[in-house]
Amino acid sequence: MRELSSFEIIGIKYMFDDAGRLVVLKRKKLKKIFVQILIVTVTFFVVRGIIEFTPIKGYLGHFTSNAVIQMYHYKDPSIEVDGIELTYDNVQKELANELANEIEAFEELGIAWFGENDLPQLEVIVTKQGKLPHPILLNRNGLYLPKSNVIVINGELSAEERVHALSHEYAHYYLMNSMSQEMAITDLPDWFHEGVAEAFAHRFAPLPFYEAIGNWDVVPYAEMVMKGPGASERYVMAQFTVEKLLEDHGEQVISKIITQTKEQGSFEEGFMEITKQPLSGYHEWLIPDKEFLKEASAKLEEGYNRKQLEKELNVFEQSKGPYFYEAPSIYYILNTIYVEEENWKAASSTMLKRMNYIRHFPGEWKMLSEYASNMGDTDRAIEYAEHAVALTDSSSVDSFEEWLAELRDREE
Repeated sequence: MRELSSFEIIGIKYMFDDAGRLVVLKRKKLKKIFVQILIVTVTFFVVRGIIEFTPIKGYLGHFTSNAVIQMYHYKDPSIEVDGIELTYDNVQKELANELANEIEAFEELGIAWFGENDLPQLEVIVTKQGKLPHPILLNRNGLYLPKSNVIVINGELSAEERVHALSHEYAHYYLMNSMSQEMAITDLPDWFHEGVAEAFAHRFAPLPFYEAIGNWDVVPYAEMVMKGPGASERYVMAQFTVEKLLEDHGEQVISKIITQTKEQGSFEEGFMEITKQPLSGYHEWLIPDKEFLKEASAKLEEGYNRKQLEKELNVFEQSKGPYFYEAPSIYYILNTIYVEEENWKAASSTMLKRMNYIRHFPGEWKMLSEYASNMGDTDRAIEYAEHAVALTDSSSVDSFEEWLAELRDREE
């Protein structure tokens, strides 16, 4: 009788008998693996279903969220920052410390916008996503759970996106806890909640708007749904609206609108009391003036009087908020005029404003570096040149590195 050979694949042990036929020897390990996968999968989707279809403010959602958070993070280390517990995965200590350094600035802006409030204990959890999405966070960048006063942040984001996500959720924490106990979270519309959070986050991590701006389908605020197709664009519209409110009425406008919403009995009446404008028509400034853009571009090409065109563009800009749909085109035309005039300070200002909206390329940073160099600001020129080099691929890096080297030689 010849010696039989055996082997194992994915928990199943096989061997060949005397006739050369394949025989299964062991199935127990495979069954165990399948059972484990089934348990994890079912648990994940049950939890996800509860969280997705139960309002977070509800007791079932609150209980489920807390249970899952404790199950996932009970072994994770934490640090305390200004009375806030920041929990993180073992491999994320440096990342957690970087986020902890931002908290003081969040608190300062929170007081400026929402006033001094007796805030509840807050816990911030930085997650390390595994093969399956985090059951609470799912595929979001961040989430604030108001019943638990827990913020969950995706630690796999880039450094700038992490700061944006954390500051966004911090704004939700401040806003919801600045509301009177007699008020429900839904007394303030979703667009206001998200617009305030995005404007707050923009002070710490100003991510460009280009990815979110698409068809720019402006609707009245009562119809502005913050979920589903087009939601990213509506987040930007909401932010632009809050930015305009802050510019027109000061940084306490947020807390004033919240207070008046309670006193007047509705957000619409509270908004009207503070702004003296009806909410029903307030969205109209968001509607793009494509005819003006077309005429301004034609005037630039046709050699129209530059001073007059500059004046018309500045008047148009002042009629909008600090951020508006037409801005990239307006700032491009103004930048062209200022470069022609060798007004490097104004050219730099308009370019930096435009970069709030567009994808950052090395060329724009090099132009900014040249403007700063022309103004004699070598330190700023080097800073901008370093941005350009960092964004440049290997095939075209030489010219940018040469420019950076020239600036450093001047500094010496």
